[in-house]
Amino acid sequence: MNKQGKLKSTDNMKQQRLIELQDDDDDVPVDVLDEMSSEMIIQRRRPVHKLSKLNTCKENIQLKKSCKKISPDCPPIQPKYECRNMDSQLSTDSSKTEKNEATMITVGSSKNSPKIMIPSLVRDQGWVFGEEIGSGGFSHVYRVQNTKEFLNESERGIACKVIDLFVVNSDWARKHFRTEIRLCEQVNHPNLLRALKILKMRTKAYIFMPLAMYGTVTEYLIGHKRPLVESMVRRILRDLADGVGYLHVRNIVHRDLKLDNFLLIQKHKVVIADFGFAVIGDDATQLDANKETMAVWCSTICGTPEYVAPEIHGLIRGQQYDGKPADMYALGVSAFEMLHMVRPFRGGPFVVRSPELLRMQINCEFILIPRVKLSNGCSTLIHSLMNPKPQSRPTAATVLTNKWITT
Repeated sequence: MNKQGKLKSTDNMKQQRLIELQDDDDDVPVDVLDEMSSEMIIQRRRPVHKLSKLNTCKENIQLKKSCKKISPDCPPIQPKYECRNMDSQLSTDSSKTEKNEATMITVGSSKNSPKIMIPSLVRDQGWVFGEEIGSGGFSHVYRVQNTKEFLNESERGIACKVIDLFVVNSDWARKHFRTEIRLCEQVNHPNLLRALKILKMRTKAYIFMPLAMYGTVTEYLIGHKRPLVESMVRRILRDLADGVGYLHVRNIVHRDLKLDNFLLIQKHKVVIADFGFAVIGDDATQLDANKETMAVWCSTICGTPEYVAPEIHGLIRGQQYDGKPADMYALGVSAFEMLHMVRPFRGGPFVVRSPELLRMQINCEFILIPRVKLSNGCSTLIHSLMNPKPQSRPTAATVLTNKWITT
């Protein structure tokens, strides 16, 4: 028999033996499988043990190490993510987690009440959201309570301002939101609204603060349905000047002082809120009484037109103004409005840089309401605060020592 015939006969015998083993028992001896050709055992291939894969990985690692020793010119293995990209990677992951673990809740009791997403980080700290009590361009304010932490303000109530950072699509707006969060964390004065807690995430910031039980001064005026008496305005103006003085001594200007941003935490206690337009000057962290007269130069125009000082309305492109006298002007307008229930200048609504409004401010053409009778001390102080010349307006410290205020 030739060589090809012998090989063919051997293959036939192996195939016959494999068929017999398959018929007799489902387990094929290892020594028999080793003798058979790979073509005959495709359907009976042994599974690769995990240890075999582990050994293979170890061999590959050793091989890479040996290659590195042999060829030192080879570049080292780089990490998958560079350090400068880690923040974005983590932010993306955290946003996915925030979205996946958020719960949709209804705020309010009516059928048409809005729904909001509350991340697990907020829920796990015991915060329970109630109805919406206010809103702005990029934020909403809700009444909340905490079921886990004891807070001094829990009896009076707590509010949460939710800032949607995702829709803040300009560098200018993002900068001012960062300033607001920073000041809410750092200010420590009874007449400035300080945050109880701040939770910052990639797309939203949650600022928890004392609830204004009586709303804003504007809302109180509307509910009161008549101007406030001098004694109450005196107390409010004293609180406002005290809070503004705290900021000015630290080289901080508010730039958006108005009745809508004055909150009545208690019936006779007012705090200043909303630091979104605030500017922090140089050396703001150092306390110095002389800083109240140091200028904080600003170039952007912001605020409600009727509260904006004339030097801002008449600002020429490229010029700057001192934010501290501008804050004092806004306090004068606020005091006038509390005593008269109208703003000082007839007409409106005005726009920034309105020539008509600027003319009335420079000429002190205030609205006169015959039925409102003011004392000379009150009238003199308010008119001095609304002096068209910035350098002639009293500072916050001067207001606090004014005879009418201290009476």
